[in-house]
Amino acid sequence: MRLLSKLTCLSALLLLAVAQAPAAHANMVLGGATDLISGSQSYTMAFVAPTSGTVTFQLSILSWPEPLEGLSVSATTASDLLGALALNATTAPSDFMTFDVGGPGAFFAHVSGKAQGALQLGLYSLRVTFTPSAVPLPASAWLLATGAALMFVFVPGFRRRVLGNESVTYGA
Repeated sequence: MRLLSKLTCLSALLLLAVAQAPAAHANMVLGGATDLISGSQSYTMAFVAPTSGTVTFQLSILSWPEPLEGLSVSATTASDLLGALALNATTAPSDFMTFDVGGPGAFFAHVSGKAQGALQLGLYSLRVTFTPSAVPLPASAWLLATGAALMFVFVPGFRRRVLGNESVTYGA
């Protein structure tokens, strides 16, 4: 009977701890590309933001075989422009932009570039990351409370030692 009450207490504590524990979220990569541009070209990449948060575009001109003459990216929805970024190989070969999204949805990155040099070839790199609006903290308080409750319920003699009902003597 006493074991049954301990198991019931433990089950209730574990259920409460699991119910109160929020999920942890971290930054996530929504998309990216490293592409070759020959002459003047444009690309479109679609990505989905899972919830409200901040989207970051990291755009870089790579020096192979020669840096691009110019590179630009614009972020859009189906109907609105969210932001734009333009790079020049001599003044700004790498930069980033951020914008906030109010909820989940589909977004697009439109990349345009112009190569230079004898080969008319160049590389760029684009990385799109997402950070949720609110990152919930782990349920450390609930885990600590559950562990302490387990010590009191299941470890024989722990309650007596903590409460001082058991004397300890050391032999010489």
